[in-house]
Amino acid sequence: MTSLSETKKGPIYDPGFCRCCGEMKKCRLLNVEYDHKGQKEIYSDLFVDCFGLLLSQLDGDPKERLICAMCVSRLREANSFRIQVLKCEERLLTLRLNDCHDLKLDIKEEVNEITPDDDAVVDDSYDIEPEVPVKKKKKSQKEKT
Repeated sequence: MTSLSETKKGPIYDPGFCRCCGEMKKCRLLNVEYDHKGQKEIYSDLFVDCFGLLLSQLDGDPKERLICAMCVSRLREANSFRIQVLKCEERLLTLRLNDCHDLKLDIKEEVNEITPDDDAVVDDSYDIEPEVPVKKKKKSQKEKT
């Protein structure tokens, strides 16, 4: 028998079937706002933010929209990683933009003379083997009969 308990962080189902790992554990609702370290979080929203996954059946029976503590932890970790990557990407782009503004182009023109002995010049269109015309054999009188 599943029991529902209300905590100051939100509703808990014990035991419940986790939609993410398929285990029977103590679970929370995917689409209810919970408090974590002073931050409000809705797990179904984190799925959209992290993975672009829009979970189905979130308006049905509460027993069909549960997530266990282990999967919540993994989801938070994935979200933290996503935020880390976004911050690093933003820093990289900012540095790139600042470098472009501070960059002075100093173009030096160099002239290289190529001598006929230079091995660096390769003509890929040149065939090493010359084309030899293929002669066709004439059919002899014996083959015709």
